[in-house]
Amino acid sequence: MAGKTIVITGASDGIGAAAARELAQREHEVVVVGRSEQKTRRIAEELGASFYLADFARLTEVRELADALARDFPRIDVLANNAGGIFGTKQRTEDGFEKTFQVNHLAPFLLTNLLMDTLVASDATIINTSSAAARLFAHLDLDDLNNDRGVSANRAYGNAKLANILFTRELDRRFSDRGVSSAAFHPGVVATEFANDTTSPMRMLYRTPLRSLLRLRTPAEGARGLVALAEGEPGRDWISGEYYEDQQLAKTNRQAYDDEASRRLWEESAAMVGLASEAEKGGPERDTLFEPPCGPVRGRVEGRVIRVSNIPYARAARFAPPAPVADWSEPLDATSPSPACPQLPSPALADAMGTGQSFVGDSEDCQNLTVTLPADLRPDETLPVMVFIHGGSYVIGAADIPMHDPAALVAEQRVIVVGVTYRLGIFGFLATPDGHPANLGLLDQIEAFRWVQRNIAAFGGDPSRVTAFGQSAGADAIANIMATPDAPRLFSRAIIQSAPLGIARGRREMNEAMGQAAAGLDTESTVGDVLSRQALVTVIGGRYGLPGGMPFGPQAGHAPLPEEDRLDEALDAAAPHIDVLIGHTAHESRLFAPQVQRVQRLNQVPLVGRRAIEALDAVLTRLIYGQASRRFARRHVAAGGHAHHYVFTWTAPDNEFGAAHTVDLPFLFGDEQTWRRSKILAGAPWAEVERHGRRIRQLWADFARGEELPARGEIPGVLTHERVEA
Repeated sequence: MAGKTIVITGASDGIGAAAARELAQREHEVVVVGRSEQKTRRIAEELGASFYLADFARLTEVRELADALARDFPRIDVLANNAGGIFGTKQRTEDGFEKTFQVNHLAPFLLTNLLMDTLVASDATIINTSSAAARLFAHLDLDDLNNDRGVSANRAYGNAKLANILFTRELDRRFSDRGVSSAAFHPGVVATEFANDTTSPMRMLYRTPLRSLLRLRTPAEGARGLVALAEGEPGRDWISGEYYEDQQLAKTNRQAYDDEASRRLWEESAAMVGLASEAEKGGPERDTLFEPPCGPVRGRVEGRVIRVSNIPYARAARFAPPAPVADWSEPLDATSPSPACPQLPSPALADAMGTGQSFVGDSEDCQNLTVTLPADLRPDETLPVMVFIHGGSYVIGAADIPMHDPAALVAEQRVIVVGVTYRLGIFGFLATPDGHPANLGLLDQIEAFRWVQRNIAAFGGDPSRVTAFGQSAGADAIANIMATPDAPRLFSRAIIQSAPLGIARGRREMNEAMGQAAAGLDTESTVGDVLSRQALVTVIGGRYGLPGGMPFGPQAGHAPLPEEDRLDEALDAAAPHIDVLIGHTAHESRLFAPQVQRVQRLNQVPLVGRRAIEALDAVLTRLIYGQASRRFARRHVAAGGHAHHYVFTWTAPDNEFGAAHTVDLPFLFGDEQTWRRSKILAGAPWAEVERHGRRIRQLWADFARGEELPARGEIPGVLTHERVEA
């Protein structure tokens, strides 16, 4: 039997953990979902499995879970909705629902619906853990699903478990013809932590000496039904839409067989969780065909967002300037990630970040972009647009890798994000004496901004509210684009994160030496030849001190940039038209320290080594990032613009990277799965990163919306910002 991909919620202990162990032992790929980070991580590490955290008492976390699962698992063979509980006193969640009903029914209902595209594509099985309580205690009032009239804890729990069975039957009615099967089961009375948080009489069964008088099942015994359904074949081993006890068809509450009740429960539940506009079949009826002036494009729904990927905004022959792509008339399939520009690997950076570029392919035809917008965008809604230029020292990176995934930013803040991929290294940022132009990658980016101005309205974006934002080399690129005449027509705001502006000038001699070494490459050279030469050219650039730490980049005096001595004049001309939020992290250079052997030897010196490295970091951070960013902001304001400056100070506990370069990215992009191997976050619980990330994303989006930031502001322990005065 081929291994299946099986997602189990409530898998941090009890029945879910036992089922996960058994299924993993049988060589299935198990994905564990739990509420407790400690317990869930422990189970995942025991099994070598992926894990995700979600509190089902918070529907926001359920939506984020669905986003992450849909992104990370193109195939899900089994979704086991096992999370649940009974709560003794009537409690309301932050979503406004009675807690027992939300945790046991609304949350799995929402999760299942948000994953439905993946489940349908996988011919999946959906398993709902129910209970005999549905037969013993339930009488579901469809006019009072939220228990506003008040019911006992046992009745509330029984109603929720009856809802699980009704949900199972309605799933079968709506989706069986599309390959999806469903079943509900009762695991028996199991000796677990169940009912620990209740004053219900059920607690007497589980938490007092009474349990010793009963034959309670072990979690492994209770999990047998789940395991059998997960491994079995619908139609052969079990019947879709039915309820099981002890792996046998079983009778339950008469209300469970009321087709009108199951239909109405579905509709009421959909309205409660915000899916009321979806079609009768239960799947999202969102048209992903957009018709911008460039030509029709069809994207894909991923949880709370729609992605329209790999749209060509320009094309160019090797070592030639870009030109807009001719408009097309047939719908373009825009569902695959944009490829990266061919590039050399960066093992040291990948080790620190815990992620890399291998998630997308590469191509010299890399002038593509991806539009990410809220899936529930209303026809009359117009949103601000944020165009992201990725970093990577102008030699690595791509827009569509997981560490740049803007789904949380888009869904939470209701903005549209456009991710731009462009040419890198020798392909994009080096003039040679035999005629290869400089700044081709910068010209690519400008073409992408022009594409946004022409086309973004078709996706619900406001072309008059475009914010350019980028990190590291991407931020440096935005600062350079601001020195071009077209900048005020391309964007009205800029967020410049950790731009190495302190090494951006005085590079002519280095660039000329590098260009000489790169001469001779042409359109007949293989990609391997170009990248091999790039490695040699990088070594030559490294001989030129601090600028050699980022040898490739924009070159002043080459189109579209003015000569270096006129850069400030050009930037001043744009200042009144572009508002700026600029800043850096507190310990930028610590990301690069492990790559320098001398620094590592210094770190081994007892007593003084660590302090010396901290002092060196302070100097380099100030020279390359801090002073230069403040100087940029002051010049901008003096020229009639508006600017705020920030410092990102958050550090993971006892982490030698501190607030290193790139530490801000996990607070904007990706999710726990993306960053779980990141050394710069090691020691910090993801819940802390996510909590602070919400505020960072809001600050960035508030700026993009044009809201006035306070003269001084703070996210305690994370970031400070202030308005820059002339």
